[in-house]
Amino acid sequence: HLIHQAQENPDVLHIGIEIHKASIEQVLKQIAILGLDNIMLVDFDARLFLEFVPSNLVGRIFVHFPVPWDKKPHRRVISHPFISESIRALKKGGTLELRSDSENYFAYSLQTFLELNQSDFQVRKNQDIGIVSKYESRWRKMEKNIYDITLTNHEISEPIDNDYDFDLPGTCTADVLKLNGSTVRFEGGFIHFERLYKTNEGNYLLRLSMGSFDKPEHLFLIIKEDEALYFPSRPIASLTNYRSHLKLKELIYG
Repeated sequence: HLIHQAQENPDVLHIGIEIHKASIEQVLKQIAILGLDNIMLVDFDARLFLEFVPSNLVGRIFVHFPVPWDKKPHRRVISHPFISESIRALKKGGTLELRSDSENYFAYSLQTFLELNQSDFQVRKNQDIGIVSKYESRWRKMEKNIYDITLTNHEISEPIDNDYDFDLPGTCTADVLKLNGSTVRFEGGFIHFERLYKTNEGNYLLRLSMGSFDKPEHLFLIIKEDEALYFPSRPIASLTNYRSHLKLKELIYG
């Protein structure tokens, strides 16, 4: 589907988001064979990737056959936060399209779309589209139903400012020994203090996991007598990571 869209719309940049390495490799091979130069592949969580996308920029967002996660519904791509971020990123008149063979996922998604304050969406069943994957062909032979929900955005959203300040103040006021092994949860994210090391110079090195439950950052925090800094680099500048950073500052500086 991604390659089909890129071929049909050569003047449009297409971003494919995937975390399955084998699928990424397959698409890269096809891109090379076909000589396409309007596809970018991103190995990342789509829910977090949208936080980096400027407002009112995207023409279409396709969520085709996502994992239903019937036993872990909190891991589903379609959610209130994802829809809100999609609407913000979409141009006026842009669309968010879900396509699924799961009746449970379709029913859950339909209810989620209906809970929006204002919405304009279409629901279709067994609709033919320009390209069909081998999996969809298999499901159709099994006479499984295919469901589509297409949301049209009518809003112009405010620009986002993701120039977040990840600096840390000077002297730490907390007892870092007490943080070792602890986990702090807050709405939308967490901080886990995995392990504490003490250096020969008397400084501390904290191994952290922080940010989103679905795509956490793994890094270190160096705590010296008069400063603290992330190592080897600062967290990725996402809103979830910034909220985790603020929580971390609260914990170690009071």
